[in-house]
Amino acid sequence: MQYSIKHILSPERRRLYLRRLLALTALSVSLLGAALALVFWTLPDVIPLKERRATLTIEVRDWQGGEHPFLLGPRNRYWTPLESIPEEMKWAVIVAEDAGFYEHQGVDVPALREALKYNLEQKRMARGASTITQQLAKNVFLSREKSLWRKLREFLLAREMEQELSKGRILELYLNVVELGPMVHGVGHGSRHFFGKTPEEMSPAECSLLAAILPGPRVAYNPQLKPQKVQRRAARLLKLLEGRNILDQSQYAGALEELPVLLGLAPPSPPPMTEAEDAASGGGEDEVFEEGTSEIGVDPAGETIEPIEEGRIEEEIIEEEGGRSEPSGEAAPPGDSSRDPIPEPIPEPRLKKGPATYRKSSLAPFSYAVAQRFKNVPVCPPVLGMFPPNLVHGLSNYILWIA
Repeated sequence: MQYSIKHILSPERRRLYLRRLLALTALSVSLLGAALALVFWTLPDVIPLKERRATLTIEVRDWQGGEHPFLLGPRNRYWTPLESIPEEMKWAVIVAEDAGFYEHQGVDVPALREALKYNLEQKRMARGASTITQQLAKNVFLSREKSLWRKLREFLLAREMEQELSKGRILELYLNVVELGPMVHGVGHGSRHFFGKTPEEMSPAECSLLAAILPGPRVAYNPQLKPQKVQRRAARLLKLLEGRNILDQSQYAGALEELPVLLGLAPPSPPPMTEAEDAASGGGEDEVFEEGTSEIGVDPAGETIEPIEEGRIEEEIIEEEGGRSEPSGEAAPPGDSSRDPIPEPIPEPRLKKGPATYRKSSLAPFSYAVAQRFKNVPVCPPVLGMFPPNLVHGLSNYILWIA
């Protein structure tokens, strides 16, 4: 014979338990409401971020855990307005970190769901789903502690920032505070630290390298510790830029060739010969060069660039780094013509094609540039005494004539 709870408890006891259950539910709802009210009450004000001429002082951590003041705004000597940042730099960061940046309202719920599913399959924290807005909220207002309380505050701040700030302003702030190296924050400082040039002068390859370093500059994507890994990630980002028509095929191929040079994995290509040098060398009439067979889609290391989903490049850095490094003149994004009127970008100077620049470069400290400096050293005059005077005189006249 089967018994139900009705047979075991008397009507009076059932009513008593029901009242207790309702009271416990009401208490839980009240506590949750009080917690949410406390979170809202203690949220920092995002309104000061709207003023483009204002400079905020925030705290950033060095790689030893020490805290230092950081100026976020025009008073920072490395501050770079959004219109002065190359389009390749903006889009490289977007496709790598937050492909749905122009569609979501601060929190990318589908990406969160996909990241949770992927992490459960991998049985580790292999992929994050924080948007650019969330990372900005964390970098500016919150600590790096891993807690539900901090994550809830991050979600709410991201939503408020999306309501108060334009997408262009959010991207501008993010690109000026993101960590790229030891006490190197923002693309203005990063471009000078790694390439010895301003952001406006960066090539597509250099832009992709900075975006590749961004998730884990300390360990996971440190260009000095893991140059091959950084090269592979940068090559994937270039492929995504080509897919969005930010780069054409020739720009993409040229950037792929430049990546190993920037990382010190290959010597720079020699500059093209002038007409005088070509005539002096005989013109090279008898030399036959076979056209290369490298295809777009194969990186310089010889590995096929696998197709990947934008904004969801696999990252092993969350555990390795102790958490993500989360800290207008922008091109109109596909499908984003509603929210934010986007001013026209300031025309940028044309980048000169040629070998990579190595001045003040920390990516390739032992680069081939040192050897290149000695190519044009003149021959020591005593050496000319080894040759007959008539021959020396004739060569001198010929050199003066072709010059």
